[in-house]
Amino acid sequence: MASAIAGDAVKVSLALGAALMLFSPARATAAPKSFDCRLTVVETKASGKKDVGSEQRSIVLLIDEQAKTVMVQQDSGARALNNVTMSEHNINGYVDDLSLSVDLSSWKIALQTYKSDPDWQSIEFGDCAPTVKSTR
Repeated sequence: MASAIAGDAVKVSLALGAALMLFSPARATAAPKSFDCRLTVVETKASGKKDVGSEQRSIVLLIDEQAKTVMVQQDSGARALNNVTMSEHNINGYVDDLSLSVDLSSWKIALQTYKSDPDWQSIEFGDCAPTVKSTR
């Protein structure tokens, strides 16, 4: 009787171990993460002049670490960044007239926009936090 109980315990233990390996975080594919960012400072440079002001603008970042992709959603629509690099410390990427840098230790963000005039650029600074999902 004792050996039957021990045998059953081993079977249960093996089944639990297999289930844990099957559903472990290392094996699971991570879904893209969403971050709400509040841009609060804007710096504009044009024709050698620099202007700094405050603003209140929100954007959303969709970051897929596994695929190494970043999507920036803002008033003008969503844009997928090219040439994305990710490290333990930061995320960088750009596309056409838009570049992004995020410091992962503080979740500070810098978003640069360029215009066809090679002298003009806008740099917006702010903070990001994980998107809070509604429980409704």
